[in-house]
Amino acid sequence: MKLLSLPITQIVVGAQHRKSFDGASLEQLTQSVREQGVLQPILVCQVDLGYHLVAGERRLRAARAVGHSEIPAYALELEGGQIALLSAMENFNRVGLNPLEEVEAVLVVCADFLRLPVEEVKAKLTTLRSKPMAEFSEPLQALFSALGLGNWKSFVVNRLPLLKMPSELKQAVAQGTLAYTKARKLSRVKDETARSDLLEQVVSDGISSLDLHQKVAAMAQKEKDPQAEDPVATAPETLRREFGALSRSNFEALTPVVRKRVRRMLREVAELIKAEQVAQSS
Repeated sequence: MKLLSLPITQIVVGAQHRKSFDGASLEQLTQSVREQGVLQPILVCQVDLGYHLVAGERRLRAARAVGHSEIPAYALELEGGQIALLSAMENFNRVGLNPLEEVEAVLVVCADFLRLPVEEVKAKLTTLRSKPMAEFSEPLQALFSALGLGNWKSFVVNRLPLLKMPSELKQAVAQGTLAYTKARKLSRVKDETARSDLLEQVVSDGISSLDLHQKVAAMAQKEKDPQAEDPVATAPETLRREFGALSRSNFEALTPVVRKRVRRMLREVAELIKAEQVAQSS
């Protein structure tokens, strides 16, 4: 392994696993590079007339941002599969990957290991879990251990389902506003409206995992028994949120007939609430 000072224009960034970077963290690193330079060399391997980036994309971005023409780098002699594995290991062992990116990165490495297209890996891993084959299972476990990912069967059961979750849950997990464990609980709610309302409560109100579990369980019970009480529909915060959305409506766009009907319905709601409060105080 040789330490070089490479022209940044010769470094090719391939299909890196990380798709998003924390803006504040990257800016902090950029300021450090501006003041002190790149203190830790990046890792590359030579390909054709240039160099393929193996690890250190944040350092490379920071160096580009401050206008550096060269960057210190260790040049490794690797083959394609080794590049994917080392790049994945470098990403897994530092802060930054969200759960969705991690799952996708694992699938890329497994695809290289199993010599399969990425889109076929999920089905292959699921099949191997239900029908283990020693020639695959044992090397797979060694691979996961090297990446610090624990048991590969646990990955199939607990992490792979993330890719099948509704898009709004995957987006919330990717943005860091929803813990993966809570996303798994929310994914059990089949009704889209109820799931959306509950997701908003989790993100805005920070419901505990226990409270979320109880709400999801109650919804599951309601699916079996339509007469069961819906905790989301009857929650005070749900009513406040819906009234808040109503207050922001464009009433000017309504015809006089519709306005009159809306006013009548609002009066009925007000009378219903008043009557309930009187009944409770008597």
